[in-house]
Amino acid sequence: MAKKKKKKSILISTKKRVPQPSPAERAFRLFRVISSEEEMLEPGEEAVPDEKRDEHDAIYDRITALLASSEENEDPHLISDIEAIIAEFPSLSHPRNWLLTTHQLKGDLDRALQLAEKLHAERPQYFFSRISLTQVHYELGNYKQAAEILWAQGYTPTKAYPDRKIFHGSEVYSWLLNSGKLLAVTGELKAARYCRGILANTERGASAVHEIDHLIQESVIREIAEKNGIELPSD
Repeated sequence: MAKKKKKKSILISTKKRVPQPSPAERAFRLFRVISSEEEMLEPGEEAVPDEKRDEHDAIYDRITALLASSEENEDPHLISDIEAIIAEFPSLSHPRNWLLTTHQLKGDLDRALQLAEKLHAERPQYFFSRISLTQVHYELGNYKQAAEILWAQGYTPTKAYPDRKIFHGSEVYSWLLNSGKLLAVTGELKAARYCRGILANTERGASAVHEIDHLIQESVIREIAEKNGIELPSD
């Protein structure tokens, strides 16, 4: 009598493959930085006389006013006034950052980029040289270059500046805002939401949260449109 052949059993797994988090997702999910709101002076700034500091504060207030204004030609003497401070205190980095920021706010992105590249090349340890160069590239639509600059050493300030243990609140805010914006426009939405969540728990984070939310929404709409072959109107 012939033996019956045994039927081979095939096991089919019903488990869905869980996608692994991206490096950015992991980094911002575990984001930990010690921050302080105490004033942090850059090297050489303590030697600036009190009356000159008052002048510097006034310049900063004028830049803030320009930021809130829709008029690029507002405060026509601001650039020359900042250049005078740079000439008087050439060792300080923040006046040079003010200068490039003012050019950026006045719409001269080419000049802002030149100044930002020079500042970051000459003073890479100045935190805001990295932030400003990132911002100018972002505004120019150079997202890849912006990301390479901001995250050159990793996704956190502690990777970029391993010798530092404490960061000012404004530094952490700027890092997270620029990270969140870049992640949103490049489709890293989970990581962008982690940045948004951290900022939502800070006092200064309301406007940043709104900006990142808007970019996430735009990215989701683009993704849906691409999947369905819908052509969105250009800006």
